[in-house]
Amino acid sequence: MNKRAKLIEQYAKDWSENDKPWELWECTHISSGEILPLIDHPKWEAHCNYRRKKQTININGYEVPEPERVRLKIGAEYFTPMAGYGDIEKHKWERDSVDVKWLNQGVVHLTSDAAKLHLKALLSFTDGTGTKVHSNASRTSFFGSAVDLSEMLRSDAIEKSKYFDIAELHMKVLVDNILKGLGKNG
Repeated sequence: MNKRAKLIEQYAKDWSENDKPWELWECTHISSGEILPLIDHPKWEAHCNYRRKKQTININGYEVPEPERVRLKIGAEYFTPMAGYGDIEKHKWERDSVDVKWLNQGVVHLTSDAAKLHLKALLSFTDGTGTKVHSNASRTSFFGSAVDLSEMLRSDAIEKSKYFDIAELHMKVLVDNILKGLGKNG
């Protein structure tokens, strides 16, 4: 079965379960790359690529694009929300322990916009803000973020339990980076 036939089959399944199945779908115009939501049943035109809309997850009332759940291709660009210091970071998939850990933690996004929204949702638990993008090809900036996070954890004004998972992840990455720098890991 060809790809378009599989999509039509999926659409038919959606139609059997939903009165307005087009609300679950979008199309990308091949020449412009513009992604458009459908407003009626698709016409399956050759100049459009059809797909289901990306699923979302709800984080504290924010609808966030669902993070990636499968490993990316080596060299693929992705973004992660780094709530410990209120920014997002840009990475290249290397299939190392850091990449896999973030994938398993559910924080890998293919667009900066998705990572920014994820960050905003995470920070909404503590009224934090910030969306600067940091390029982190060498991943050495974790030292700074771990120090910043340690300072945050010392503050009596912050509910510490909300940061334990983030702190644990940052500290594990920090240790991995130190060991890599010493030539003792990977």
